[in-house]
Amino acid sequence: MIAGSDDKSTCSRILDVTAELIMKEGVSAVTTRKVAELANVNVASINYHFRSKDMLVYAAITKLFSPIKDAFLLLDDTSVSPKKRLSNFLVAYAREMQRFPQPLKHYFIAVSSMNENREESMRFHKKFEVEKLERVISEITGCTDPVRLRVMKSQLIYASIMPGFISLMTKPLTEPALPDLRAQIDILIEQYFG
Repeated sequence: MIAGSDDKSTCSRILDVTAELIMKEGVSAVTTRKVAELANVNVASINYHFRSKDMLVYAAITKLFSPIKDAFLLLDDTSVSPKKRLSNFLVAYAREMQRFPQPLKHYFIAVSSMNENREESMRFHKKFEVEKLERVISEITGCTDPVRLRVMKSQLIYASIMPGFISLMTKPLTEPALPDLRAQIDILIEQYFG
């Protein structure tokens, strides 16, 4: 056996069990004792690998959302216009985010709390290549101000995912249904950038 492989499999098992628990029962169901029992490890092992329940939940949710990285690859496709790259990204991103309405709230709370720890926040943004989105927005608008780019990035992301989450979490209203996601994103891009 390779040295450390048992630690890696223990860590992976803890992470897998936590991600599955989040998907089935929600973040509020995660306790270190429950995870320890399901992963067949002791609580000390969880603390050794993840330092705290919050770090464990953050790691599990990051794992759940790892397919989002693929959406960011769409921003590299220079064979299409910057607006089309942005549109393709927002559609893929919103679709991926809609797959996980339950853990999403905790995910954003975890990411927000990382802002207190600048180094952790920078690792997160680097991991998901968030700067690519700002570069494409800059290509479209000509804007180079980092604050304005962050604001536009946030507005576009939240505007693209909110209609889907509202429809997932509420019963259909008597209003006409919203168009499909691609049409919503096309409307957003047209309204935002003209």
